[in-house]
Amino acid sequence: PYEDHGAAGGALALIHAARGDPGLARAALRRTVARMVGDRARGAPLLALLVECELELGDPSAAGDAAGLLDAMAAATDVAFIAALADQAGARLALAAGDVPAAIAGLRRAQDRLAATGRPLIDVAVHLDLARAYAAADDRPAAIDAARAAHAAAVRVGAPALRDRAAAIVFAFDHGLVVPGG
Repeated sequence: PYEDHGAAGGALALIHAARGDPGLARAALRRTVARMVGDRARGAPLLALLVECELELGDPSAAGDAAGLLDAMAAATDVAFIAALADQAGARLALAAGDVPAAIAGLRRAQDRLAATGRPLIDVAVHLDLARAYAAADDRPAAIDAARAAHAAAVRVGAPALRDRAAAIVFAFDHGLVVPGG
């Protein structure tokens, strides 16, 4: 058992999130983030996941706090993937608040920043968020295009959970269902 190790917190959070338990993921993330000092490359993805968990648990205020920390990290460095994660987190907050145009703009900024970073899993997640944002904007063709791009990239990098999320969005559109997470 290594659950008390600070270094294990991020991995545990990812496992909990993948298993569909954002509450346990949030607990592990909060504990881990509170202990982190100065490790932006490791901390930024954890803060981005914390934003996602807080929103999934219906706490936009806590999500905003985590996104604020991520924004501060992005401002303190010139690392493109950290800035992209901050853009994505802000876009997720905007989408949760119903500001679809701001969400789409933020996600497009994130895509631009990710273009040459070599962070394909983040890129897949941004495409999925874009698909949901376009669905919220009632832009079916753009939503399907983004979901298909996410699906192709997820297949390419071997990310079955992300692949399945993208496939669920395309399936929902093909069958007139509500878009998952949209």
